Amino acid sequence: MEALGAWFSQQDCLVLAATWSGKSLCFQLPALLTRKVVVVISPLISLMHDQCLKLSKHGISACFLGSGQPDNTVEKKAMNGMYSVVYLSLSDEVYNAY
Repeated sequence: MEALGAWFSQQDCLVLAATWSGKSLCFQLPALLTRKVVVVISPLISLMHDQCLKLSKHGISACFLGSGQPDNTVEKKAMNGMYSVVYLSLSDEVYNAY
């Protein structure tokens, strides 16, 4: 609730929380309510892939960028704002590109 309160107040927020504690809602709700692109930084590539699949099943465009991304067109689409939620893994490859 504190993270969403910060978002409603237009304040920056860093959320560190345990698995299954509701972190996803902290970025999925703003993405849905504002129609702006939300960037999520995570080291967990398998989790990002799983969340992208689940969001897509509900009609929410999402992608992940990192070493596990097999489609080389996804990055260009992400840069053009085609996704509501962009998961980013800061592997050496991605980190050096930005």
